[in-house]
Amino acid sequence: MVIVMSGRENNCSAFRQLLQPVEKHDGVWAWIVCFASFGLFFCGGGVMFTFGVLYVGLLNYFANDSNADLDVALNFSNNLSTRAPVPSALSGELAWVGSVSLMVSGVFAPLASTLMVKIGVRPMIFISAILLTAGQLLTSTTTKIWHPFLTYTILSGTSIAIVYAVCWGVLPLYFQKKRSLACGVTNCGKYLGMAVVGPMSRMAMKDYGWRTSLQLFSILGLVMIICGVIYRPPMVTSKTNNQREKLRIAEILLKSLKLHRNLLFTFWAIVIVLIYSAFFVPTYHIVRHTEKNLKHGPEKSGTLLTVLAVSAAGSTVTVGLIADHLTIQYKVLLLQLLLLLGGISTMLLPFYHTFALAAVYMAAYGVAMGFTTLISVITVAIVGEEQSMLAIGMITLYTSSSIIGPPIAGWMYDSSGNYNDGFLVFGLVLVIAALLLSLYKVVRRMQVISTKQGKSTLSVIQRLEKHNYLDATTIVISKETSV
Repeated sequence: MVIVMSGRENNCSAFRQLLQPVEKHDGVWAWIVCFASFGLFFCGGGVMFTFGVLYVGLLNYFANDSNADLDVALNFSNNLSTRAPVPSALSGELAWVGSVSLMVSGVFAPLASTLMVKIGVRPMIFISAILLTAGQLLTSTTTKIWHPFLTYTILSGTSIAIVYAVCWGVLPLYFQKKRSLACGVTNCGKYLGMAVVGPMSRMAMKDYGWRTSLQLFSILGLVMIICGVIYRPPMVTSKTNNQREKLRIAEILLKSLKLHRNLLFTFWAIVIVLIYSAFFVPTYHIVRHTEKNLKHGPEKSGTLLTVLAVSAAGSTVTVGLIADHLTIQYKVLLLQLLLLLGGISTMLLPFYHTFALAAVYMAAYGVAMGFTTLISVITVAIVGEEQSMLAIGMITLYTSSSIIGPPIAGWMYDSSGNYNDGFLVFGLVLVIAALLLSLYKVVRRMQVISTKQGKSTLSVIQRLEKHNYLDATTIVISKETSV
């Protein structure tokens, strides 16, 4: 048991003390913070996951006369024959707007985590709210195809990076017994945001035009500010403030890179890259796919996103409830099953020729999205609480691989006239990621044996896991990758 406590001794470094929560684990305030995180994800997810709606709007606008009244040019009529044809290269080019915003959110995440350690949680949330509002308002002034890359992509992407750094990096510090459930409730926020903001966005675009719609939803920034006020940060003592001032940004970033001394963390990062390279392909292209292949208008096709969101919201909470009672290896197994469900169902998507079957697919894919609950939970189990904030920043960086999938699927559509090849390829990628996770225990064994304590540590871990010690994997990190 001495080995277990070695990474959690009282004489930890100044950096570790920055990341220790003041409140008791699983306490009342921890749940208040959890629901504040839910609100942040509701706003961020409402913007991020409904890009598919804006995407169709941008396609219709730029396919029409850009000098015409833009609100009239965006035709949401169910009569598809009234729409101007979309130029062949346009769908792939515009898909980059959303994909690059996801890349920005990933690339900026380590810096967001670093700044959060340096200046605190609340200031970063306020900055995120300002960026989100500015991104929505400035995107509503778009007149050229490159404008959204500067407004929506950069500003919204940076805002979402901060949201991920706060919710995934700080929230787990408040929980131990109910950590998975808390992460599930938080992740549920972005899917409910998708379920609420998506239909409201389509209605607003139909009734008022896409410019006004973006302006209306800029109010989400105000909601984020309220959540920031509620979000009581863990770094509150004067001693902590003094320690924070002594830390340099470059020093904190270097500590983030040192996480890759841990072979298991590096393996986990590779899996994350594979997962997120394919993850957003269906959510970005399902509306366009059903419009073309099933001959439904955007309003009915957009209903599929609502089905997806409701299913995903329920799945994230359910997965959290289940995962709290699982050891780390069974959490990994649960992750594999969810990825297999998402990958295989996506590969079969080209064969769904009715709206009902497409809706069943979206419900199944929503269940698979419950895997997002496990990302932060497994990351904390790998690196330990002390390094979780920086580890989440690095993992979020690797989720920027989401820039790969949607544009490639868009180009496949441009060349073939359908999304079938894209769904087959990226469904297969999810299956490969699931199969690769079968090596988790092998890589963990290699990591443990490579430490100074070697096989004796592995034996301790295995005995602890038999007694349901859920985070036994973190034992081996305390000396080898300590910050």
